[in-house]
Amino acid sequence: MNGPAIQGTLGLTDLRERAAAILQPAAPADPGVLSELVVFGDVPDAIDPPVLLILWRQDPWLEPFGRCTYWAQLTVMAVASRLDPAPGIEALEQLVAYVLGRFQHDAYSWGGPTITAPRNTPIGNLNYLAAEITYRVAVSTEED
Repeated sequence: MNGPAIQGTLGLTDLRERAAAILQPAAPADPGVLSELVVFGDVPDAIDPPVLLILWRQDPWLEPFGRCTYWAQLTVMAVASRLDPAPGIEALEQLVAYVLGRFQHDAYSWGGPTITAPRNTPIGNLNYLAAEITYRVAVSTEED
C-alpha cells in the first residue's frame, strides 16, 4: 500500500475522477478506462474491449448516514470481450484482478467490494462478457 490507509469520506463529485486516476493505464497492455460514460438503457456501440467503465449503476446510488454524508455505490464494469465463440473468461479474470489490485494500493481504504459473476451484458446493440465490481464508499456533499 502507498503510505497509511486514509479513512473517512471522499467528495461525491471527486469519486469517479479518483477511481479513473487509480485505474489509468500505466503500461501499454493495461485496459482503457471510460469514466464519463453514463449507462441508462442503451449506450452507443462505442466501447472497445478490454475496457473498464466507471459507473453509477447500483441502486440505491446514495444512502444517507449523517449530515451531508452518504454511502455511495461506485461500480467498475470490467468488459472483457464481445460474446462470441472466442474464450473471454481469462481476460475477464485478469481485468477484475487488475481493478482489485489498483484499488488495494490506493491511499484511501476502499474496503471490500462486491463482485458479480461473469455474465452476458448488453451494451448498445451488442452483448459483452462482463463483471461488475462495486465499492460502497462514504462520501460527502459538503463543499470545503
